Amino acid sequence: MMRSLVVRPAMAAGASSLTTAWPRALSVLRQLYARIWPLSRKSAASWVVLVGILYGVWVKTFVHFGETTTIQQEKAKERKRLTELMKAVLLYAENERTKAEAERKMPEARRVYSLLWDETFTCKVTRYGLKPTDDRYVQTEALLTETLHDELRKCIELTRTARDLRLAPAAAVTVDVTVDGDDDDDASATMEMERLKAIAEHESGEKLKNMIIFVEQVRRNLGARFIDVPQLREARVLKKAVFREQSRNTKMLSTLVKPLLPNIFLVMALSAWRGIGRGVFHQIRYWSDSIEMASKGDVAGAGRMLLFVWAGHILLQVTEYLELTFSKNAESRLGQSVRNGVLESMVRQDYEYFDKNSAGILQERLNRDANELGNNMVMFPARNIQRVTFILSNLGVLFSDIPKPLLLPCFLPCIATTLAQIAMFKFFRKYQKRERRIEEENVKVTAEVLREIKTVRQFAMEPAESCRYAESERHLAHSAEAMQSQRQQIGRASCRERV
Repeated sequence: MMRSLVVRPAMAAGASSLTTAWPRALSVLRQLYARIWPLSRKSAASWVVLVGILYGVWVKTFVHFGETTTIQQEKAKERKRLTELMKAVLLYAENERTKAEAERKMPEARRVYSLLWDETFTCKVTRYGLKPTDDRYVQTEALLTETLHDELRKCIELTRTARDLRLAPAAAVTVDVTVDGDDDDDASATMEMERLKAIAEHESGEKLKNMIIFVEQVRRNLGARFIDVPQLREARVLKKAVFREQSRNTKMLSTLVKPLLPNIFLVMALSAWRGIGRGVFHQIRYWSDSIEMASKGDVAGAGRMLLFVWAGHILLQVTEYLELTFSKNAESRLGQSVRNGVLESMVRQDYEYFDKNSAGILQERLNRDANELGNNMVMFPARNIQRVTFILSNLGVLFSDIPKPLLLPCFLPCIATTLAQIAMFKFFRKYQKRERRIEEENVKVTAEVLREIKTVRQFAMEPAESCRYAESERHLAHSAEAMQSQRQQIGRASCRERV
């Protein structure tokens, strides 16, 4: 009995304290609300403090001053790997220089280039701590100059030889590959066959084109001292001559496109009409004019204005359906014609062609290239025509409605914005390329662990591989996060909401 008498006053005291705490909490919440809302001079200090705290947390989370231990360890591993590769490549090149020039096989220029330039982070490998004055680094640079010069020279010679043979088909080229027991004759016949195979590979000019792109990439990233400028100029002249001759084969494509010209012209006309119609009927002034007419009592004029806008939108929807159906029809018919023509030429190839190229790759290229050609021949021009006509129609409206003295002040910001957007597009494309390569590195690390899982399990290396994988993931994630953060900041500064 005495215990119940003691508990009841305690419960009563707790209930009374709870009833007094709620009003105090609500009063504190009202005071806090009054400090931040509505936006005014009184709430400005609170918002400054709040935003400052949030950005302080952001700086602590995303902005890293200096290098973390993980980054330092990854750089040390990469520096060790590059040093060992440089040593091995230089020893191999030194050994090959002792052989005869016909038997010499120097390292590929792209392989040597990867020892001096990091494609993932698009920077020189000196970021890993390699010194440019180191002997191996200097010798690797000299090796890149040598291999780049030799490969470009061979590419020019093979392309020119293939071009001469194509222009003079009567000069038949035959090779006697009869095996008579003489090893020297067999070796010479094999070398001659390899040379003819290389000439056939360089006939289209694609090898020369890719080589020129690579040489220009080396000059852009590492400097012009690695490049033989007269040799590069000679390669460009030869490439233009080869592609000028290859362009004669476009007559075959014209025979495939000719039956589709009526559909293609109709699609282009509909695209131009849609661009002009969007520039006219998507203006806000028709809506504002109808509201202004209705407010002044001219309900009939407002109705006519709205009917005009409604009819224009209906016409745009109808013509959009026509454009899509005719464009898809022309694209599919062109793709089918290209596939038929390519397959007809493909089945005439020799057996070696199918031994060198798998059937799955040929089938995938056949479908993909035909679809891309149809898209580039129909959809791409139609899309550009629609955009150009839309811009021109808007410019026409501006020139007709804006007074002449205001034209220059109106167009000056457009010019500056256009130039800024072009620079931003290039910048974002570069960053997106880096992020894609970092993702590829992540996939490569995962695939390497899974591919060697049997070896990992046999030697009980599961903890070590897990730790190595975690360190690599942490380093790549940190790099991707830093690039995404910088890209987002620049995107917000350039008024781009989605970057």
